[in-house]
Amino acid sequence: MNARTSKIFTIAAALTLLVPAPARADGATVLTNGVAEGTRVVVVINGAHREGMQMEGYGEITDEVHPGRNTAMVRWTGPVQRIDFRITHSTSPNHAGDVLVVRVDAAHDPALRRAGSRTYTFTIPR
Repeated sequence: MNARTSKIFTIAAALTLLVPAPARADGATVLTNGVAEGTRVVVVINGAHREGMQMEGYGEITDEVHPGRNTAMVRWTGPVQRIDFRITHSTSPNHAGDVLVVRVDAAHDPALRRAGSRTYTFTIPR
């Protein structure tokens, strides 16, 4: 490698440091599903389907969210008794807070008695 090539690689490396990385939420973001409804409930975060969230459990969704406004769409293919989930975002290892909490049951919301969907918005701090 000659001096000219070395200088080009050095300039290229310096330029890559100036290019901003894609926006991404700092910290971890977790989706927690509190109700086991079988395969009737599908959760979509910013257009990305979350596999395995039909049953009670949780999953990290940090890669699906971004700083600012985000959407969570819940779709059910038949009658459900309850929808109960939360999205929690942590800004540091010792600080986490809910950015979205949804608790709806069919006794108070007749829309759950047949197939349907709801879209919710939430904000990840910048």
